[in-house]
Amino acid sequence: MLSGAVTETRGSPDALQATPRHLFNLQSRFQATNRLEFESSLYHYGAVPLGRLAEYPTVLLQSVPSFDRLDLGGTWQLLPQWTFGVWGRNLQSPSHIETRNTIFGNVAGQVRRSAEFTLIWQHGGERRGKK
Repeated sequence: MLSGAVTETRGSPDALQATPRHLFNLQSRFQATNRLEFESSLYHYGAVPLGRLAEYPTVLLQSVPSFDRLDLGGTWQLLPQWTFGVWGRNLQSPSHIETRNTIFGNVAGQVRRSAEFTLIWQHGGERRGKK
């Protein structure tokens, strides 16, 4: 299965200063066997240009560069009730900034590359997402 989306942000000048104007994503899912499934997601976020809200002059000037994000992973159904999953998140770089400082004192931080592991038990042994 392959799916994708494009988003163009429109709205007030304040909203446009805080949100990327363009977002793209492409996602794929491949079921290799009844018990093994692979997933991948590629995202592109447009830049948030340098600027500040006129009403809040204490918020520092800050821009957010455009960035890409790549996530890869998969699941393996160990037994009818048990599913193990592993994903790599933000694999394109060690870290990146996704947002800027806010008027509420939130400081933009680096989103780091990470790994996620899951172990799911389901009563009745139905495969996740299947009926």
